[in-house]
Amino acid sequence: MRDSPTWLRVALTAAALLSPVACGGDDEIVGDGDVAPIDSGVPDAGIDAENLCPGALTFEAFASGLETGTAEFDVAVTEVGNPTNTETSAPNGRVVLCLPDDADVELSAEKTDYLTRVDTVKSAVLAEFSPTTQPYPLFVIAQAAAETLYTDLGATFDDGDGQVVVSVLEMPAATPLTGATVDIDKTPGDGPYARDDAGAFAAGDTIDSGGLVLFANVPLAGGDVSITVTPPDGFTGTCTGPATVSLTAGQMSGALFACQ
Repeated sequence: MRDSPTWLRVALTAAALLSPVACGGDDEIVGDGDVAPIDSGVPDAGIDAENLCPGALTFEAFASGLETGTAEFDVAVTEVGNPTNTETSAPNGRVVLCLPDDADVELSAEKTDYLTRVDTVKSAVLAEFSPTTQPYPLFVIAQAAAETLYTDLGATFDDGDGQVVVSVLEMPAATPLTGATVDIDKTPGDGPYARDDAGAFAAGDTIDSGGLVLFANVPLAGGDVSITVTPPDGFTGTCTGPATVSLTAGQMSGALFACQ
């Protein structure tokens, strides 16, 4: 439940969510860990996603801890190349941006003392994640936590390399496409490691219940890294995601493949 806001606070919140500029969510995470649809700040008000971003696509992400899966507050999500289109995550991890509906984009996620994450997102994938469907999973991790995680995995975090995180989800439910394999065209210094639904990592390139694979300490030499996702046997659909992502020393490069 929310704190009891004053009428002015409710009115201002409602006005902010109806504004055509980038807007952040302010709602709750329900008990099972799913994120409830955002509202306008008025109890029981419905959502008109089209009017949140007139002429643009209303995109929603859920910023959460890479290991914990819990909401991350105050993560700044910005459209790369358009620095004025930025918003920070609410205490429940929700963040909403107005994005082009006909173009691929890059989104950066930044928080003090955290690894900067930059995702390359195809326009067809963007359209799958909105306040009326489900949020885009945006996993982030603090620098110190990343170093500890790598040590626990028998590796050493190298801030001169890039770190690559690839999510593979079956749509429209946005559940992990377990059994899919992920490959890149560079040899990582460590890994790959598959995440389970408890946030633990184990060696492997096959999507587990956690929905993603981490490639640690990927060398920058040679430029962008190519990603190949192979669906599991018996899956008759196709997977859509970025063919390549760029690498930056000490940062995470994210990609999501939507399969259906």
